[in-house]
Amino acid sequence: QSPYGVVRDSIIQRWNLQVSKKDQRVYQKGKLVEPENPIVFYVDSCCPRELIPYIKEGVLAWNVAFEQAGFKNALQVKVADRTIVSVEQSAVIAYDLGEVGIETKYTCHPKTGEILSCRINMGHGFLAKELTRYFFQCGMVDSRIRKNRYDPDVAGEILRSHVMKAVGSVLGLK
Repeated sequence: QSPYGVVRDSIIQRWNLQVSKKDQRVYQKGKLVEPENPIVFYVDSCCPRELIPYIKEGVLAWNVAFEQAGFKNALQVKVADRTIVSVEQSAVIAYDLGEVGIETKYTCHPKTGEILSCRINMGHGFLAKELTRYFFQCGMVDSRIRKNRYDPDVAGEILRSHVMKAVGSVLGLK
């Protein structure tokens, strides 16, 4: 009401997951149903093959939360091939040779807050930097990193953890 006052306002940002008409009754009984349009993350074809299982685990870990909301298989992961144009997909995990780190971005409708698309960029040098950090922070208690500074199991656990955090961000969680 004050012309000089500032009002902080926000809109809930979320994906539009809906129950199909044929599953409405099952959903109302409290049983798990698949959403009409699940969120499919496409992993860039440039991504190293040894990282893909950990990326999938990081994305699919969020399905547990969606099961609490009544959806099964709400998040899915597919590896993009030459026939899939990643720019046309609503959820993409891209492997970037130039950047270091993981960056998330999403586009949402300004009035409804519906998330329309998202992109997670993983930089090439990301894991080396995180493994060095892990070595200094946990090297005294984790013999795996002392034996092999680039232990694939440790690298996978770190990657899975960071992908889970990035996916939470593009799901609209703050």
